[in-house]
Amino acid sequence: MIITPVANSTHIVVLGGGYAGILATLRLHHRTRGMAVNLTLISNETQFVHRIRLHEVAAGRKLSTIPIKQLLRGMRVHFQQGNVTQIDTAKRQIKLQTANGIASLVYDRLVYALGSSPERNNVPGVQEHTYTLDVHSAQQLAERLPTAKQVLIVGSGLTGIEAATEFAERYPQLQVELLTAGTFGADLSAKGAQYLRKTFTNLHITLHEHNIVQQVEAGKVITPNGSEVPFEICVWLTGFKVSALAKSAGLAVNERGQMLVDEHLQSVSHPEIYGAGDAATIYGLRMACATAMPMAAFAADSLAAELKQTSREAFRFGFAVRCISLGRRRGLLQWVTSDDTPHERIITGRAGAIMVFFA
Repeated sequence: MIITPVANSTHIVVLGGGYAGILATLRLHHRTRGMAVNLTLISNETQFVHRIRLHEVAAGRKLSTIPIKQLLRGMRVHFQQGNVTQIDTAKRQIKLQTANGIASLVYDRLVYALGSSPERNNVPGVQEHTYTLDVHSAQQLAERLPTAKQVLIVGSGLTGIEAATEFAERYPQLQVELLTAGTFGADLSAKGAQYLRKTFTNLHITLHEHNIVQQVEAGKVITPNGSEVPFEICVWLTGFKVSALAKSAGLAVNERGQMLVDEHLQSVSHPEIYGAGDAATIYGLRMACATAMPMAAFAADSLAAELKQTSREAFRFGFAVRCISLGRRRGLLQWVTSDDTPHERIITGRAGAIMVFFA
């Protein structure tokens, strides 16, 4: 099946229905109003999922989703559900698996915003013996955690911290443990790290610092020196990976497979393709919702300006604060410099929780 765009128009295809893909699509609809532009959004899901809330879903709270078609209601955007299997940059053609079989469509401009997914192939045994925080795993955890006695979280990034505190507060009878390869809170200020440790102590969360996991087996993780940390439930939150599509399409990518983009967020090797969110990289920005959304808005503006042949500025981004949810009653706002280096200003406790919620 060949999906044919409207004749005599510029066909822009956006890949990805996450934070970056949705925002880029909405922004493009606004920025190209009145132009001969045809917009298509492709996502393998029909629902937009609030991914940053999945630790709450695992703790038994309702999954927050919005139908993508509802987000696009009244807009001149065609939505196509399907899994992208190939990008042919020579033909400017995309192939995807849909419910009706293989489909293909051509593009004039492409926005590559496929996001990322939890990394679960970096250590033997992870796939077989652990959960993560995708939608399916979060829903499974919601069924298991209320009657469990112990859970081990591997990974002390923001997702691991938020999951640990959410679980401990929601289920006081649950022994929550967190294992990290380095020093807990090392990327926060001294005050921020101190408050984080105090919160973990108050919630009776056990820390296992300076432990690298070499292998996961049923009921235990094993470190290089042979020591074991047992678990009833293990949640693996050590990082994210991106799709191999950009690399397989011949786009310039980094060692992680993220598409390399220039100051206009265009591929450095294929300028007809723009990148946004976790699937693309510029200035070494970390994968986060906080970086994905500004990138998406800028990519849409940059693409629209290119089509209008108007001047464009370079993408500039600076961090201001890290927002960390620590259950329902506590939060931590860690102020940072523009390059994401923490300084001592923090807001904590109930005030922090309120500000994190509205951030």
